[in-house]
Amino acid sequence: MINDVVTEQQEIAPLLQITPQKEIIFETPGNTSEGTAFKSLVIYDLTILELRPIPALIHDSNILKRIEDIHLEHILERYQSSNRQVFIAFDKADSTTEKAHKILEETAILRLSDGNELFGRSWSKYESND
Repeated sequence: MINDVVTEQQEIAPLLQITPQKEIIFETPGNTSEGTAFKSLVIYDLTILELRPIPALIHDSNILKRIEDIHLEHILERYQSSNRQVFIAFDKADSTTEKAHKILEETAILRLSDGNELFGRSWSKYESND
């Protein structure tokens, strides 16, 4: 059902198979693209969020930015309608569709920018010895 909402019933749902030999196969039949793989992961996570008593879901930009714009819009809407907490890190919200950007703007709790890092500095930059 989540796949139908996210893809507007246009794409096959991902399949999860666990063989007797304990091999795990997670794929979307007929589509091996990176964007589909990340969309499928998010759909799986949203399904588990709805079916199991876990309190929150966390996704990072590295996952979300690889998903097609229209699917991302539907995923963001699904996050909004969840009765659980959803935390996402999202870089470059301006590069999304207008609808996705609006959702991100309306629901943002914390915004970080150069010079306003969470712990006072960027972990990826060298410290200066000045």
